[in-house]
Amino acid sequence: MDELIERDIQLPWMEVLADNFLCVDNLHFYRAEPLFASCPLSLHCIGMNLGAMEPLDESYLQSVKQLADRLDVQQISDHACFHSLEGAHSHDLLPVAYHPDNIRYIAERADCVQTFLGRPFCVENISTYLFHRQSILSEGQFLAGLAELSGCGILLDVNNLYVNGLNAHNDEDAALDYALQQIAELKSEQVWQIHIAGHQRTRWGAIDHHGAALHKDVLYLLAEAIRLLGKKPVLLEWDNNIPPLRRVLEELNTVEQTLTDFACLQGEAL
Repeated sequence: MDELIERDIQLPWMEVLADNFLCVDNLHFYRAEPLFASCPLSLHCIGMNLGAMEPLDESYLQSVKQLADRLDVQQISDHACFHSLEGAHSHDLLPVAYHPDNIRYIAERADCVQTFLGRPFCVENISTYLFHRQSILSEGQFLAGLAELSGCGILLDVNNLYVNGLNAHNDEDAALDYALQQIAELKSEQVWQIHIAGHQRTRWGAIDHHGAALHKDVLYLLAEAIRLLGKKPVLLEWDNNIPPLRRVLEELNTVEQTLTDFACLQGEAL
């Protein structure tokens, strides 16, 4: 953060993790304010608990709204998941079953959130390491249904789709096919943002840890998502094992070059 401010690097936009800045009356916030003022912002949350049985936390939403107003953000987002039950918090994003009942439930809550915040609101797909027997829809159908019923947008994380494919099939080709199938279920107007990140393979599964360079298949999925859904704001997440800023900017250049090369190939084909 200090290096971005000192070098006055101009970025097209940034995402702010709301839960790190819900209290604005401290040195941490004031230190970051010059960076917040340097480009358009999107606000990303991890505490709305959209899929939980508990009522929405109005005090949390009020804090998010105050922060959004203070920073004048363009959009706000959270996840299609839950993280608590009967007062016990997992401190993780836990999956819900891909079922029409959950579409209706989460869509209603997301619509309430969007109305309360008074700004465009996106729901993001999460990475998952287990799969519900009650799921009768595909992940893509579930996300499309949420967008259609709620009027909110989708924050499409293509790395999460790939991780889910790896955890379901333990094979890179099958994971790629899985992710492409989910993207094909979505409409262009439903997807408002795209996330990409690095992940980690372990002996028991893949983890969306945001702590490594992008896998080549994730870059391919990004290009395919842009081809199918149109140009969208793309965010590179790298918030574990954080390298020097120079390395992050190199990764951004790789993303931009991949999309440019893909666009040229599409133009030649046309």
